[in-house]
Amino acid sequence: MKFIHFTLGIYDKKRGDIPYEMFGNMVTIIPKPWSSIKNHLLKRLCHVHVKPEFNARFNIPFKNIWYKSVVEKWIDLHEDTCVLFNAHYYSLFDKGFVNYLHSLSSNIFIVIYLSDRFEFYQSHYKNFPSSEQLKKTYDMVITYNVSDRDRYGFILERPAFKYIDNNIEFEEEFQSDVFFVGREKGRLNEIISIYEQCTNAGLSCSFYITEVSESDMKYRNHIHYNKPISYSEVLRRSKSTKCILNLVQDSGAGVSLRDYEAFGYQKFLLTNNYALSKTELYDPSQVIWIEDLPRRACEIAEGYNVRRQLTEKFSWENYYKWIQDELRGGTR
Repeated sequence: MKFIHFTLGIYDKKRGDIPYEMFGNMVTIIPKPWSSIKNHLLKRLCHVHVKPEFNARFNIPFKNIWYKSVVEKWIDLHEDTCVLFNAHYYSLFDKGFVNYLHSLSSNIFIVIYLSDRFEFYQSHYKNFPSSEQLKKTYDMVITYNVSDRDRYGFILERPAFKYIDNNIEFEEEFQSDVFFVGREKGRLNEIISIYEQCTNAGLSCSFYITEVSESDMKYRNHIHYNKPISYSEVLRRSKSTKCILNLVQDSGAGVSLRDYEAFGYQKFLLTNNYALSKTELYDPSQVIWIEDLPRRACEIAEGYNVRRQLTEKFSWENYYKWIQDELRGGTR
């Protein structure tokens, strides 16, 4: 089976928006929907026409004029092909696009991945399908979220280290005992409490918190407020720290990006994401629950020294093979 994977453009920044192949010719990565269009003017028009920010509320019509240009180069009608895309691109890949693809060949499978809660898409995208409509329209609906699996019957994704870049160089200046990056999202007091526990235990902290009002900026000389950093910088700091803090608002959500970074770079994970205990990634020697921080701070100071072969078992290539097995084992 061949895969055409429309991503959010963060898998390989060095390649920009240019489509490229992985694992032989098994997977074609298309960072942006319009990146297959060669004509510069048409590419710009498509970019504006299908931009998620524009379509989230208004669902601009006539996007079907781009369907052929977006995929015709990559689809072999005589070969099993899976078109996989993130639900954040629903503004382009709506039901009309799915129907178009299915009309081309019975060999085409359409998979949608929900990287956020189902309720998020329903509230942010005009005419986003119901859970039952999603399951009827798409051959496979994948979610990272345990609660959404249980509530709506979506397929819980297999763990996969899709974003980990092991070629990122270690940088001395980014060294810390505990690293946190994220938006405030109504949890500032809890973040500050964890920061105080860490520093009181003698741990050095590198905290980046955005969307914080100036009046709430406690320890502003030591905490980085409202200073967004690039994802490549996040990875460098993740690789250079001893422990990554992941404070989730839904403790039953599933494996998140921060979790993968901690497991992929062999770091301690300080978290309240209790859903991890039900996954194959969980190791109690590596995961520190936030309530256990006072008694385990000394472990963080020493660093995590166990080497687990997770990135090989849960590789990106095996993730695609898992989707293939799910599709071929199911019914349409």
